[in-house]
Amino acid sequence: MHDIRLWVQGGAQLEDASSPFFPLFGTTRSLNHFHNPLKPWSQAGLDDWYINHYTGESSLLWAQDGNAQQNIVEGDWSWQKTRSNYYTAITSTTNSARQEYFARTFRGLGHQMHLLQDTSVPDHVRNSAHPEDAIFGKNPFTGSAYFESWAKNNYLFINTLAANPIFPTVSFNVSYNGLAPTTQLFDAEIYNGTNPSTGLTQGLSEYTNANFFSNSTIFAAEIYQASDRHYFPYPKKTSTDLQSFIAGSKAYETITAEDGNTDKAYWISKTADGETIKHFLRARYFTNIVYNLFGEGPLYYSTFYRDEKCHEDYASLLIPRAVGYSAGLLNYFFRGAIDISLPSSGIYSVIDPTQPGFDPSKAGFTSIKLKATNTTTTGENMTNGTIQLVVKYKVAQADPFHSTPVAISPGFSYIVAPEKNNVSSLYIATPTELNFDLSQNPIPLWATDVYLQVVFKGTLGAETNAVAVGFKDISEPTPLDIFNNMDKICILGQWYTAGSVEAYNALPISAKGWDYWAHDLTDEYDKISPISNPSNASPTNFTFYTPLINAGTLHRLYVLTDYDFSESGYGTMAKKDPNDTYNHTGTRKISLAQAMSGIRNQEDYSTDSVFCSSYGLTAPCTVRRSPLFYTFRGVDMWGPAGYIVDGVTYPNNSPCPWSALP
Repeated sequence: MHDIRLWVQGGAQLEDASSPFFPLFGTTRSLNHFHNPLKPWSQAGLDDWYINHYTGESSLLWAQDGNAQQNIVEGDWSWQKTRSNYYTAITSTTNSARQEYFARTFRGLGHQMHLLQDTSVPDHVRNSAHPEDAIFGKNPFTGSAYFESWAKNNYLFINTLAANPIFPTVSFNVSYNGLAPTTQLFDAEIYNGTNPSTGLTQGLSEYTNANFFSNSTIFAAEIYQASDRHYFPYPKKTSTDLQSFIAGSKAYETITAEDGNTDKAYWISKTADGETIKHFLRARYFTNIVYNLFGEGPLYYSTFYRDEKCHEDYASLLIPRAVGYSAGLLNYFFRGAIDISLPSSGIYSVIDPTQPGFDPSKAGFTSIKLKATNTTTTGENMTNGTIQLVVKYKVAQADPFHSTPVAISPGFSYIVAPEKNNVSSLYIATPTELNFDLSQNPIPLWATDVYLQVVFKGTLGAETNAVAVGFKDISEPTPLDIFNNMDKICILGQWYTAGSVEAYNALPISAKGWDYWAHDLTDEYDKISPISNPSNASPTNFTFYTPLINAGTLHRLYVLTDYDFSESGYGTMAKKDPNDTYNHTGTRKISLAQAMSGIRNQEDYSTDSVFCSSYGLTAPCTVRRSPLFYTFRGVDMWGPAGYIVDGVTYPNNSPCPWSALP
């Protein structure tokens, strides 16, 4: 299975796994799917001794108890294990390992969501084991489906409710006994048995426990003593309009049942103490008879039950919260966010091909420098952790710096490297420069489809061993070219060899003193900067310094940068020919910062119909985008970056077309 949803769904289903021959032998995970928010967490699990002495750990604790989970069917799918799987997935260097651990991550989240969603089922928060639901599906005494069986059979209706989730506003700024703050989604310890509410700052179990009956705890406040394991203070009689039913002022209600037949009955409504629910309980046909014979008491209360209409009203309130709280769990899991941006130098890395032994098929980028900013929307700082860089890329099978597309390796390769200077914290909205040494495993010069990830593992807010990730699609290796074209000179719209007799003779008599000589470019300073904050090059503000670029030669560097950046150059025109008597003192060639583009040589997926149609495809589409080079004086150059330095033309500002160069 490659669909994330199927892994999540599979995990949710397998959280109910049981040993063979359970309940006669073995055990089941589902015994640990109960949480009573009115008890200490260590005592809040299933304790329904009336059903074969079944007991279990609180689902809130079970969700994070890897030691207990690993000793039961299906093993450890705790929150902490899922976190670990996520980190392993992101930092693995083989595709098979990444696929395996991403699958484990999403399956683990399915297990976690199952446990949380169970707290939207009244039985699971009111100590009501309900094996009869799974075994029979319908109550043999009333003919009505049990709540979970009814929900399963009415999945289309459930899906309509799920489309309008209600999201929690619980505080995650707490951590109890080393547990991850996801406990707050289960139980924020706000409801204490005296304050039922509909508030979204409480855990889902608190809301469900205080506002809904399970099948075996109807009017539990009236039937049981406070010391009984099935006593719950709310809802209670005064939370409903039961008294009006007893007084005979409650009217019959006629509805259309699921089978299409007309159904006429009395439904008790919940009218106070938190939620209001129109169809809260249904009275049986003999309920009044029991009252007349025995009066109000446990026997009378036991005649009320939850029918399909009650289930519908319960679900209308519980399902949106179950979905919203589940989304809250996912949002919390993936909340850690890191923005990756260019460092102050304007590039992530550079290769200088003038270095001895340069071989383009073997050359590589041996370091990455970047700025990382904690952009987690919850405002939590990342502290006391480790930071890793993950580089994802493919490789061209031949020189890619030409317009002719070349074959690309079918699979991705990965590089993982720790932060070089042991930076361990990323603070909200504070850019931090990070350095990574890739000398043992460089990014190939012929790399394509290059992506960066910064991975933090440590304390995020109140959660220890949290994981946060930043992702950046950066340029592929981009030639940054400076071509010194000052061995040529443009005179009256025609190119000549600078300093030649032909060039001199082409000048009018009045312009024989014109500087028609060839020039070297010396003390060249180039500044690369973010497109959002362009900066001009100068001897005190530069990314690269080049002492000399001879006339008629190309100076090339290869950089990794953003797709859009700014570049500025600052150099000096220097005398080359000893016969040149022109005064060049102070002569500068200055290029103000201008927008440039890095190479995009990768496969892109898009849902944009305009983009896809430009390639003759229908959205969504996958397109292989390759660079288009142009040839200048026999050299293939990347036009959107770098520049060509011309000499002074005659007359000024009357250039010749480059295409006319010999």
